[in-house]
Amino acid sequence: MPKTIDSINYVAVREVNGTTVGLDDRPTLTIESHWNNRRLVVIRFSGANVAVAGVDLIKAIHNSMNV
Repeated sequence: MPKTIDSINYVAVREVNGTTVGLDDRPTLTIESHWNNRRLVVIRFSGANVAVAGVDLIKAIHNSMNV
């Protein structure tokens, strides 16, 4: 099996349940490479870990931003 480079990205959360989060209280959304499927990414937030297709996540973000 070829070796891969793990990628971990942190995104500061701006709102939780519609409420703006202060700079000192800002939680982090973590997006990581999947351990054995390069097409998937793992999203970690508030104790939950979900794996989604990276291309689906990119499409959803673009659609949500009305691009």
